[in-house]
This record gives sequence, structure tokens and C-alpha cells, in this order.
Amino acid sequence: MHSARSSIAAACAVVGFTSAVLAQPAPSSPALPGPDASASSSAAVSAAPFSPPSVDDAYLRAVPEAQDRIGSWTQAVERLRARSTDMQLAMLEVVRAEAQARVALAGSLPTITGSANLTDNLLRKEITTYDTSPMLQTPPGAPIPVTTTIPAAVTYGGTLTLTQPLLALRAWHAKGTAEMARDAARLGVEERKRTIALGAASAIVSVVTAERVAELNRVGLRGALERLQLTRRRFALGASNALDVLRVEQDAAQARGAIVQGDDALLRSREALGLALGVGHPVGVEREISLDDILATTRRMCEAQGSIEQRADILSARKQVELGERSIRDAELQYAPTINFVSRTDLYSERLANSRHVAWSIAGVLTVPIWDGGAREGYVREASVQRDQAVARAEAARRGARIEVEQARRAVTVAESALAVSRNTRDLAMQQEKLAKTSFEIGKATSFELVDAGRQLRAAEINLAVAEFNLVEAKLAAHLALAKCAW
Repeated sequence: MHSARSSIAAACAVVGFTSAVLAQPAPSSPALPGPDASASSSAAVSAAPFSPPSVDDAYLRAVPEAQDRIGSWTQAVERLRARSTDMQLAMLEVVRAEAQARVALAGSLPTITGSANLTDNLLRKEITTYDTSPMLQTPPGAPIPVTTTIPAAVTYGGTLTLTQPLLALRAWHAKGTAEMARDAARLGVEERKRTIALGAASAIVSVVTAERVAELNRVGLRGALERLQLTRRRFALGASNALDVLRVEQDAAQARGAIVQGDDALLRSREALGLALGVGHPVGVEREISLDDILATTRRMCEAQGSIEQRADILSARKQVELGERSIRDAELQYAPTINFVSRTDLYSERLANSRHVAWSIAGVLTVPIWDGGAREGYVREASVQRDQAVARAEAARRGARIEVEQARRAVTVAESALAVSRNTRDLAMQQEKLAKTSFEIGKATSFELVDAGRQLRAAEINLAVAEFNLVEAKLAAHLALAKCAW
């Protein structure tokens, strides 16, 4: 936005254009008439009554309209909702904070775990038994060995464990911290809406301003070409010299240079608007768009707040300080003991004995942190530093917001005064240019006076247009500097 605005400002400096621009060729400018032609055409020119000449120039062609255009602030807001990457990032931050809050909540809820196992002893596959039946004993009384191959070493089992925290001070405190972080993320979304609205509205005003400046630049070139025709007419009558014609030619070259810069500023402003709306191509505005409607709609969508303490960024900064305080407490609670209720069920089976065993036990487990190498002290110091940083950032945000509001309010007063001055200056420049042209036609003014009057009028027209749009932008900034947006 700033680059587009600076380009527009550069396009307004039509008086101090460089010699390189002056050297640009005039696409449709006829050659200077020579001394031989002046005498032959003098009677014909003097016989015809004077009328504004018809001029044509390649630079008079307007910049093509953008393929994508918006016609209202409502359309802009719809695009912001759907395409703004800044808004998407802010919303994703809320989703992340909500996920962290859910993780913190799980620390105080029961957990259930299950496990299963299957074991096979690979070194013991055969078992030898002895048959003591008298009928098979040879000699009588001697047992007969019998070798059987069975999966004697294969066992399997499972465990089901239920754990319910009974005393979990750190988990309970972390849950509150995560919920506060979620609230801070939501405040961040509100602040992002305010800044996005300001950026998009300013981008729209910049496009409208650039469109108007580009149009006025072509009006200025047309006037310069008309003065050139008038000067050549006088030169053909012998009432002017070649220096007068050259001076007006230079004025027309400057007007062409202003068009080049103004058109570039227009294209840049369209590209900036496209980026502000979340698209990767230039976006223009419809001719019938009303900046007053944009201002009124913005005031409806963004409610004014009573003080800077109610701004979303100030509230978010205050939340960050509170989060810093809770982070210190979180680190300190690493010293706190925990008590868990544990219920365990075990299943064990052995295929050799074809047996199955089930065991169920309950227990209360007390865990007391004793020494962790000094890590907890480090966590406390780190959290304290982060809290102090949050306090400093909150104070900086409060100071910046106060200055922003004061400057925005003062900018409205300055813009109103500048508009009144620009309007008066334009009116005086119009009178001067009219008198200079009339005086030049009757030979009572020089070409320098004619060119200077034309330049001053062009500059005054552009300054007036910019002043009008600056006032609208200042009013938008003043309102949004102390507002809460709900779109």
C-alpha cells in the first residue's frame, strides 16, 4: 500500500520532471512549421475563427480496466473472509490453541491402556516323560522313557490398566493456562480483523485515487496539446517564435511523463488491492463505487470503542502478561506431588499346563518430585523472563495505540484543512490558466506564462483529488484506530 501511495505521489510531481522524460518522442506531434510555410498559411489561419483544436495522442488512451473488479465494501469483506491469508493464519492460531486446551484437559481425566504378549522359548521344543505302567516295563520296575515334541514354552497374556489422577495440581493449572491462551488467540483474530479492514479500505482508496490521478493526467496532456496547437497556430501567423513552440513541446513531454508514472501507480495500486483481498492478480474498482458508502459500511461493521484499553491488541497484550504469570506458577508446580488411582487386570495363560490365570489389583500411587538436577529452577527463571517480556510488550502496545489514535484523529483535521486549501488553489489556478490562455491568444502573454499556468492547473487538480481521497482515508483510519470489527 505504501509503495502504491508513493508512486501516486511521484506521479503528482509534474513540474520537476527530468530531461530524460522531456526527450520522449511525441507519438502524434506534427513537425514544426518552417518560415516558408508561415507566410503561405497565414491568410488561411487568420481567416478561420479560433476554436479549441482537436488533439490526438497515443498517451491519451486510458489504462485498460482490470478484469477483476469490486463495487462495494461488502464484496471486499466477502473476499477477505474467503481468501485473506492473514485471516486464515489468525483462525488457525485459534484452532491450535483449542487443541492445546484439549491436551491440557486430558491431564486430569482417566486414562486406559492395554497390552498383550506372546512368548515362545526357542531353546526348549522337546520334553521327555517316563511311562511307569507295569505292562510296558522291561525288565519289570524300570520306567520307559517317552519323548514328546510340544510347544511347551509358548505363553501368552495381557494387561488392562486404568489410571485416574486424584491429585494433579500442575495438570489442573495447565488446563486454565491453555484456556487463557485460547482466549488470547481469539483476541488476536479480532485485532487481525481490524488491521485487515484498515489495509483493504486503504487499498481501495488508493486505487480510486490512482484512477482519478490517471484521468487528470490525461486531461493535463490534452490541455498541453491544445496549447501546443495554439502556439503553432500563432507561429504560423508570425506572432510567436520557435522558442515558444519548443517550450510548449516540453510541457507536453512532461505531461506524457506524468501519465507514465501515474499509470504505473495505478497498476501497482490494483496489485496491492489484490494482495490485500487475498488474490494473486490485480483487482480494480467499479466506476460507481462510493467511498462514502465504504466509510459508512465500515462504521457499521466495526464498532467504535470508548478507550484504547478496549482495543483487541491491548486486551491480547494484557492476556499475555497473565499467561506469563501462570507460566511461572506452572513451573513452580513441578515441585507438587501427584496421587493416582490405578486399577490393573492381568491375564496369563500357559499351553503346557493348559491353564489360565487372572489377577486384579488396585493401588494408590503417590509421586513426590525430589531432585531433577536443577531443571525446575531453570524453568521458573525462564518463565519469569517471559513474563517480564510480556509486560514490556504490553506497555509498548499501549503507547503505540495511544499515539496511533491521536495521530489518526489529528490526520482528519489536517486532511480537512488541506482539502479546503487545495480546493481554493485549484479555483485560482483555473482562473489563472483561463486568463493566460486568453492573454496569449491576443499576444499579451508569453508562452512561458501560458505553460506555467497550465502546469499549475494540472498540479492543483491532482492535489485536490488526492486531498479528497486523503480525507476519506483519514476518516477510515481514525475510526478503525479505536474500533472492534465483527465481520
